[in-house]
Amino acid sequence: MKEWFTNAEFGDLLIPEFPSTEQGVSAWVKRHNIDVRFPNKVRQRRGNGGGVERHISVLSKPARDSLLNRAVESVAANVPATDDTRSTRPAISAKNTAALTAWQRDVMEARAAILGWVDRNAALFGKEPIIRKLVALSKAGQLPEDLRALVIRANAKSGQRSGNPKATIGRASIFNWFAERANHGVAGLAPGIERSDAFEIPDWAPALVEIWRDPNKPALSDVLRRLPERLPGEVAMPSYDQARRFIGKLSPVTLNKGRLGPQALKSLKAFTRRDTSELWPTAVYSSDGHTFKATVEHPFHGQPFRPEITAVIDIAIELAALQFVDRPITKALVDSILDTCNGFIRTLIGRGALYPGSYAYYNPAKNEATELAAGHLVISRKYMAPPPAERITFENEIDITLVTTIAA
Repeated sequence: MKEWFTNAEFGDLLIPEFPSTEQGVSAWVKRHNIDVRFPNKVRQRRGNGGGVERHISVLSKPARDSLLNRAVESVAANVPATDDTRSTRPAISAKNTAALTAWQRDVMEARAAILGWVDRNAALFGKEPIIRKLVALSKAGQLPEDLRALVIRANAKSGQRSGNPKATIGRASIFNWFAERANHGVAGLAPGIERSDAFEIPDWAPALVEIWRDPNKPALSDVLRRLPERLPGEVAMPSYDQARRFIGKLSPVTLNKGRLGPQALKSLKAFTRRDTSELWPTAVYSSDGHTFKATVEHPFHGQPFRPEITAVIDIAIELAALQFVDRPITKALVDSILDTCNGFIRTLIGRGALYPGSYAYYNPAKNEATELAAGHLVISRKYMAPPPAERITFENEIDITLVTTIAA
């Protein structure tokens, strides 16, 4: 919006309770003695036609407020370029700017758009009034939709997880953004751009953690009391707050290791990693059933039926075979698989899990050329696990001839 207006242009603004014609504005100027009261706000009109122009600040406060409300309602969400020239200090390094995520760039552009809108209107209404108006409308929930969307984006996801995004803005936040833009350019408006992901471990940390992991669960104050005995002479003691902040950065498992037992630590883990190194064959099976698509003769009553086919996979053998998947099928691969399987079988025989004589072998009859060409390799196993004694029967035989032993 321009700052200097002729009487006709003032009338064209259509300000409520203000003259809307050139004659009416001229009468208003004479009635309120504007040219005498504000001599610095009147100048000769530039260009053809002559006449005079007056600054917009000669209007009354209600009239300026009306124009300010109109400026808020007609906000355009145009984002200024990121090479802003208002910066008085070197901009953030190109490396950091290039590393911005899409979210950081979106927040940066929203904040830049809000500051650009404040700049465009500050020349007419003053920076402080325009910011106060923006803050008041946001708190009252009366922001225009375009400006409200900019404020939500500029607030960097605040409240969006709960489904109630923050659509208010504070005076301090706006002035902080102005300071960041002045110091680093528009790129300085990106959230978290200077944040480091590195976690520096102080020199006193290993000794502190060692004492902290005492099974007696000492308090931090007791840990600090015992810490000087463990620290090298050149390492300075941390304060209580430094130690507390460091402890707070540790993960729950790292923090409680030594203070809690294995079972209690397992409850703190996000998931339980199961160990399959001691898994025996036939210990765990996975199965999946499917109806056979063809009709066959039932072995009992002879009627046609579609049987249920269940594929059963031995989990231990499946895990052992994963290391060979996607490798070229060669004699060396077959020998390697057989060595692995037979080595495992010998271990199981030694444990008593299988009978002696169990082994794995390659059967050429089961590996046709067409199957091998399709990547299907069959390894056969011959084994027997000691069956469990599920039923034990004692047979009794009465021998009456044993009575004759009495005479002897």
